[in-house]
Amino acid sequence: MGKIPFFVSARAARLIGRENVSNAEGAIIELVKNCYDADANNAIIFIENTYTHTPEELNITEYNNLYKGFKSLSNYYIKSDDETFILSEKSQKNTDLQKYLFSLNNVYILDDGSGMSDETIRSAWMTIGTDNKSINYQSEMGRVRTGAKGIGRFALDRLGQSAVMWTMEKKSNDGFKWLVNWGDFEKQDTVIGDVYADIDIFKKEEFKNIVDEELFSKIDFSKVDPTVKKNLLDSKFNKGTLLKISGLRDSWNDRNINKVYSSLDSLIPPKEEKIYDIYLFAKNSKEKYGAVSSSVCDDFDYKVEASIDEKEIVKIRVTRDELDLSKLDFDLFNDEEFKAFPFDKETFLKKTFEQHFSIKELIPKYEKEDLIDLTKFSFSFYFMKRDYEEESKFGYKTFNVSKRKSWLDRYGGIKIFRDYFRVRPYGENNSISYDWLKLGERFRRNPAGIGNEKSPWHVGPNQISGNISISRLHNVFEDKSNREGLQETESFELLQELIRSIINYFERDRQKTMRAIKKLMDAKDEKEIVRQEGKKIAQKNLSDESNKDTQIDIEDYNIEEKLQKLTNDNLILSKSLLTYDEVIEEKENELKLIRALAGTGIALTSLAHEIKHLSAPLVTRNTYLKKLISKGNVNETLNFVEMMIEKDKALKGWLDISLNIVSKDKRKRKNINFVETLNRILEGWSPLLAEKQIVVNLINNVDDEAIMRAFVIDLESIFNNLIINSIFALLSKEQQGDRKIDIAVTQLESEGMLEVIYTDSGPGLSKSISNKDIIFEPFFTTREDGTGLGMWILKSTIQEYEGSVKVLDSNLGFKIRLLLPINM
Repeated sequence: MGKIPFFVSARAARLIGRENVSNAEGAIIELVKNCYDADANNAIIFIENTYTHTPEELNITEYNNLYKGFKSLSNYYIKSDDETFILSEKSQKNTDLQKYLFSLNNVYILDDGSGMSDETIRSAWMTIGTDNKSINYQSEMGRVRTGAKGIGRFALDRLGQSAVMWTMEKKSNDGFKWLVNWGDFEKQDTVIGDVYADIDIFKKEEFKNIVDEELFSKIDFSKVDPTVKKNLLDSKFNKGTLLKISGLRDSWNDRNINKVYSSLDSLIPPKEEKIYDIYLFAKNSKEKYGAVSSSVCDDFDYKVEASIDEKEIVKIRVTRDELDLSKLDFDLFNDEEFKAFPFDKETFLKKTFEQHFSIKELIPKYEKEDLIDLTKFSFSFYFMKRDYEEESKFGYKTFNVSKRKSWLDRYGGIKIFRDYFRVRPYGENNSISYDWLKLGERFRRNPAGIGNEKSPWHVGPNQISGNISISRLHNVFEDKSNREGLQETESFELLQELIRSIINYFERDRQKTMRAIKKLMDAKDEKEIVRQEGKKIAQKNLSDESNKDTQIDIEDYNIEEKLQKLTNDNLILSKSLLTYDEVIEEKENELKLIRALAGTGIALTSLAHEIKHLSAPLVTRNTYLKKLISKGNVNETLNFVEMMIEKDKALKGWLDISLNIVSKDKRKRKNINFVETLNRILEGWSPLLAEKQIVVNLINNVDDEAIMRAFVIDLESIFNNLIINSIFALLSKEQQGDRKIDIAVTQLESEGMLEVIYTDSGPGLSKSISNKDIIFEPFFTTREDGTGLGMWILKSTIQEYEGSVKVLDSNLGFKIRLLLPINM
């Protein structure tokens, strides 16, 4: 029967285009981007908003002019005695009248760019979905063009019912006037090829007159800044494009114009040099707008700038400006951790420092080949507190709270810019994409304050303002078909991970600083000293029997009564203080239980597939055994039973570790023999490690007097986390050679410490990890299914006992040193 072509109805083509520009604000942005693509130095938007609402009163001239186009006007207005017309109450919210009045407004957009030739209008502007900008993605001035879908002209349709365009090329003697009525697309049974736009020629010298008559004559320059006025009126405008959109579909009141203005002033990243000038004027808001200037932040607590090069190296530059250094206690730098870069005194005083990382180091759970698209872009952000919480403790610098909140409310959020233009709606206020990095979700999971030592601190989405700068030349991110954001591909998800990891780098820096300051202040806090002294007195008072029996040999009964009352009050206060300490201890015990349960959860989550593998045959194995017995094959039956015994031992081992870890007797602090306890922990793991052919060697260099006052549950948490990590390392594809774990325990009598050197023969830490201490940060993991909590729990537990932990250099495998106090 042959071949038949596809046809697209005009209405369908129009709807597809309009769906790609969701609102009037977005339509203006699309048209301003076209000005940039045309190499314009200036873009002017003028909103001729004669009617922002339905007028309650009209004079006779206004009434007659409106009546010519809207014959139903007499249904809405009532003539009064003084020849004015009053809007009836029932008509105040009439949508038909509103739509008609709004349609009398106009939007003008002018640029002094390259203009368009007749051929460009026909082959590019009039071709829906053209790939012109995808192929010719750089302009004559070297700008990377922002449009690529070929549907931007439908922004005109989104704004109004009809559009006129005058366009003039620099080297041409003829310009072109283009006119379209979008209503033609709605005609029944019309295909796209049946819809035409009108085009006429005008002479070059007419273009300046058209601009003056159609646009400049309508702007009230008496209200415009004199410098802006001079720049615009002195501009030649002998080339470029002027658009007039009529029959507007939206109300252009101050609220909606403000939204456009706010979008325009964040359209270009603040740190970039001025690309070109944008101006916004409105007829009914003559003094409110003008030159659009990008926002610059000069008041911040932290500024972080990161650049990612083609070698996948991330350079992070941090400026700390949160503290008033005149209030800082410089005893802070006596701490060992604050003697090394970037926390040393010299770096603090300089305020700015830089560190380099590989991408793999920042997001280690991904393979290197997955990260090749994350190159050649930059990210910068500001952190700004919104109030002065705990000011006296930390010594913050002063700032204007109201001004800072106002700035953050307007410019907050992390925005994406591609080739100097913003990709909406990321970081846009009052949109679901404001927190597209899910910082709020992280904060809700862990809402700990900066001074809390038990949980990681996370920045809130309303405390941060930042920009990500990418380019079509180097990055693979594609627009969604509706121009609202980027395709959420695997590369985009990796971008999110990398940005969050850079933010987390800042969070760790601030957390370490503020918690060290708090710890130092608490140690010097007079209240804490008094509390400790009071506790000693309370203990003495309650143990001193003389408080009960001592008689006061004083004749004056009143004095004796008063002294007795003081004694009673003293006892009550003493009991109260000790009871308070008991409550604190109970809370600490609850925390230990929660931490132990977290450790159990980590074990079960991390090795769930192992337990599943062991438990899967439980139902079917008896059926299979019965079948073997019925066949009378003794040897095969015995072999199967032996295998079942080994599997049961391994499964029992998992159950013992998972269920016994939180037994009540382990949640009591008591004197324990460290080596005996460690042996019992290793015995619990023995069946599981044997099944995986992992050998454990315990080298004991301590005597029987190595007693530690501790919770058994804490020691189990420490070594369970180490063993789980070793199992994964020793079973990994990178592992070569024997599977061994060596644990050497030595008594350091002079220090009152036990030294534990734990080593496994696995592949060790990834070579991309330059800062070994990062493994102790919460949620840091090199495994795709890892929780990132095990090593954080380990360090937190050891620090509670006033011990320490350090990852050691090792030519083979993973090596770590633990110091724990004994005989306490």
